[in-house]
Amino acid sequence: MRLSPLGRRSSRGLLVAVASVALLTGLLPAPALAAATEPTPAPTATTDAVPTPSAEPTTGPASPAPASPAPEKPAPEAEVPQPQPTAASTDAPLPVAKVPMQRDGHEAGEHTLAEKDRAGDETLDLADPGNTPVPAGGASGSTDGASGARLSLVRPEASIVQAAPVVGFSAGDIVSDHVFTNKASMSEAAIRSFIDGKVAKCQAGYTCLEMYRQNTPTRAADAYCSQYTGGTNEDAARIIYKVAQACNTNPQVLLVMLQKEQGLVTHVWPSDFRFTIAMGMGCPDTAACDKLYYGFFNQVYGAARQMKIYGKSSYFTWYAPGGTRSIGYHPNASCGSSGVYVKNTATAGLYYYTPYQPNAAALAAGFGTGDKCSSYGNRNFYNYFSTWFGSTHQFSTGRIYGADRYATSVQVSRQYAAGPSVAYIASGSDYADALSAAPAAAKLGGPLLLTQPTQLPKVVSDELLRLKPKAIVVVGGTGAVSASVYSALAKIQPNIRRDAGSDRYATSRVVNQKAFPGGSSIAYVATGTDFPDALSASAVAGSVGAPVILVNGKQTTVDAATVSLVSSLKVRQVRIAGGTASVSSGIQTQIAKQATVTRLAGADRYETSAAINGAAYSTAPWVFFATGADFADALSGAALAGKLKRPLLVVRSNCIASKASDQLARWGSSLQTLIGGPTLLGTGVINHTVCR
Repeated sequence: MRLSPLGRRSSRGLLVAVASVALLTGLLPAPALAAATEPTPAPTATTDAVPTPSAEPTTGPASPAPASPAPEKPAPEAEVPQPQPTAASTDAPLPVAKVPMQRDGHEAGEHTLAEKDRAGDETLDLADPGNTPVPAGGASGSTDGASGARLSLVRPEASIVQAAPVVGFSAGDIVSDHVFTNKASMSEAAIRSFIDGKVAKCQAGYTCLEMYRQNTPTRAADAYCSQYTGGTNEDAARIIYKVAQACNTNPQVLLVMLQKEQGLVTHVWPSDFRFTIAMGMGCPDTAACDKLYYGFFNQVYGAARQMKIYGKSSYFTWYAPGGTRSIGYHPNASCGSSGVYVKNTATAGLYYYTPYQPNAAALAAGFGTGDKCSSYGNRNFYNYFSTWFGSTHQFSTGRIYGADRYATSVQVSRQYAAGPSVAYIASGSDYADALSAAPAAAKLGGPLLLTQPTQLPKVVSDELLRLKPKAIVVVGGTGAVSASVYSALAKIQPNIRRDAGSDRYATSRVVNQKAFPGGSSIAYVATGTDFPDALSASAVAGSVGAPVILVNGKQTTVDAATVSLVSSLKVRQVRIAGGTASVSSGIQTQIAKQATVTRLAGADRYETSAAINGAAYSTAPWVFFATGADFADALSGAALAGKLKRPLLVVRSNCIASKASDQLARWGSSLQTLIGGPTLLGTGVINHTVCR
């Protein structure tokens, strides 16, 4: 349940004193206006006194009410500006109410009341309103037990149940202003597709969000929103999109608010009343909902507009950004509060709308239930947004790529100033010899460029002429980089050598012996039979000046030459990249006789990448992404990321692993660079959409 437009849930009594028929003008359909003046029974699903849903249909037109006289002036302590007296009631703006407030969330002398949720359930916001039980039988649509305790229920397969603790939640920085106001984040079609994808099958006899339609009124432009031009038979997606554009609000924010308030996005058997109070607008948990804001359109528009009021009105100051504010954990004052430095306007707005922060128990519960002092509204906002849309914070995004893998390696190389000590050259057609080259290049401060096995691409030769490296190192034998290519490189820089062995493992040893002549206390060990784990390790290894030693991870032991290398490099800590399917437990046992061993692994290459980077970085304002489906871009990117001491995460083409999302939140990242073109790394990566 969310705050009334007065600014606080605890101020519900104010509206009782000042409500009048005039405030309803232009906001409600005529049947709803009648309902506001003539009491009717509460919905059958609840035993608490809650207003009945307005007569606004979930399908069909909404009839405007006739103009009404202006109300008498309310008491000074509850001054409510009157609506503009216009003949066209559909253009009348929603009222902006002012109430005296205290920072602890309660007025002096006010009784401490248990917060009430939705249809009267004392739940202080459902821990997960989206984890909606489904009626086992064909129950009436008017029977909607928000707590799921009144009917025989089953859980839908698609419901969200998160047991893991919330990661990255910052009480003073829940969402950035940029993200909150990014009205271009989704098109109308994208919103519709998103809604359609959240409910596989609506229960018979119910209207789910994707099915909802209504006629909408026109709302005139004011200081907070531009004009909303009403329409006929508009669906929820169109209403959300048009409100987002009018009120300069991210439509993703509106979708999340619909979910955290009534679970409407994923609900498969919603009652009409859930649409009636869809955003919890005008519904303080300490009292019944205000019929002034009944109706889906009124709720969405009213909530979006109210969030703008919070940011622009000089009255709302008690959570003003730029200072430390006392914010409670629960309406029960004995649950306490703590000082929160409120960083931005959007976060302040969320607290005006829902004036409690989650306590430790609520955060530890993920989407679940905490303790008697837990509240969930702002936690759920963060959880749903992060789960559905990625980061709640602005990321500055850069992209490095070329026409092909060779041109991309050149674009990466152009991030280096001319005159590096070395440039490494490796084959772009196979990863085998090159996996150890990236950390070597990072340690020595030079780029890793790719070449065709038998021909040096012109873009690469041109880049070497610009770069003017003091030396060139070719990685791999003549089968990887031919003698003719070597000869062409020697004409650009005569100070050239080839690091090669009899196979990929021998080549790895040669590369590491040459690049780390003084040894290294840390070494990463990765399989040479595949590339993803080694590439993730390469960037991290480069950042700490460590080698990546390739082994045949399928074997139960490593050869004597590798044992000798670990000894000669004076390695004291070995970090194995990947699980036992990548590097066997037998190899781990053998290496443990020489050094302390830590295994860094996840369920797949993407989670392993997050684990490897998570173990190396406690903060990371700048991160790199590369595809985990191919090696070429990540190979060049790993050398650059290692040199800059930044994480490089390998990801899928259009989403990131949940563990990677968690790491980004922990790191406080705000700058990201994608290595590869849009066909390899799509908008889902940019937006940190979590893979499902």
